[in-house]
Amino acid sequence: MNKVANALYAGRKFLLILWIILIVGFGFYAAKLPSVLGGNGFEMKGMYKDTEQLLVDKFDVSEAQIIVLFEKKDGVSDSKFQQTIAQYMQKAKDKSDASKVDIPTASNKMIKGSTAYGIIHFNHDDGTMDKRVEKIRTLSADEKEVSVKLTGGPIIEKDMNTASQADLAKAEAIGIPVALVVLLLAFGGVVAAAIPLMIGIVTVVTTMGVVYFFHPYTELSIFILNVIPMIGLALSIDFALLFINRFKEEIQTKSVEQAIKITIQTAGRSVIFSGLCVFIGLAGMLFIQVDIFQNVALGGMAVVFIAVFSALTLLPSILAILGTRINRLRILKVSEQGGQSRWRSFATFVMKKPVTMTIVSLIILLVALIPVRDMHLEIPSSEALPTKYESRQAFDTYNDTFIN
Repeated sequence: MNKVANALYAGRKFLLILWIILIVGFGFYAAKLPSVLGGNGFEMKGMYKDTEQLLVDKFDVSEAQIIVLFEKKDGVSDSKFQQTIAQYMQKAKDKSDASKVDIPTASNKMIKGSTAYGIIHFNHDDGTMDKRVEKIRTLSADEKEVSVKLTGGPIIEKDMNTASQADLAKAEAIGIPVALVVLLLAFGGVVAAAIPLMIGIVTVVTTMGVVYFFHPYTELSIFILNVIPMIGLALSIDFALLFINRFKEEIQTKSVEQAIKITIQTAGRSVIFSGLCVFIGLAGMLFIQVDIFQNVALGGMAVVFIAVFSALTLLPSILAILGTRINRLRILKVSEQGGQSRWRSFATFVMKKPVTMTIVSLIILLVALIPVRDMHLEIPSSEALPTKYESRQAFDTYNDTFIN
């Protein structure tokens, strides 16, 4: 580890330049990642999937369908309602290059009262569904006569992708400021507190760019947008806390070079060991033949590797450049020695009463497990979407009117 520490310190400027190139390069592809994500991740190879494919290949069952929900306005005659629907469905078929359309009539039970639905069929779900859906959305019907809403698998998947991105932005808007406050309480200074967040953001963006290149070889679920930031930010901040704390201790009595090298040899070893444990744990999910678990494993393993790599290369480079300026812009007075003695006292207390602390910990964990008995698990569908989405509203109406 001594040779590694010497090499990392000697190449600190090169590593910093390398990371700038990596951030710019992979950042470009990170922005494109949402465009290649799709599905809820709960699909797997098996009898159900094989039967679906057999129906498509042998019995001319369409591979993808869009449901168009029509609702008649007051004062519109039934004949006018059906005429408007037929015109809309024909335009939708022509505009989207669909294989066929099912037009609702009173005889096929696709009309009930003031509500009706039509189905647009596509023989090939070849990655162009988003463009086809947008073409259908450009069609208009007379709003005074009928309202039109779109739903179905392709649209729900796209909306779930959009909702995941919105939730990710909301989580970051809440989580990052909270993390910054916690880091300020831990370090007392803006500079020291900002570094873990910066490392976390760099790790997440770089990982998303890396994962983008996996999409030609495996199905990537939309939930990977949540997995990578969740694991990446947590690990990066954790590793940076460990690293910066040790550096701040060493810089009080040693030169910057010595402090960096000792930190790499000590905290760096802990980072590698911790990251390896998480990496191995996530790798176990690769053997579960369900997309979402393999996605969690893939995204998690990638972000763990990059979190460790950034903690051992980018973080020491930044600390070497900052040196004693790591303590700049203090806004809170933090007694580091006092903090150390408090943690040491707590650790000593725990070690003196191992049986008691084990029993207390188990009781806390068992109490925390109580809500699990009321947990309801199901595969995400339209119900996973907020009710503000049109596809959710239309699908609920379709189910309530024609299915239930």
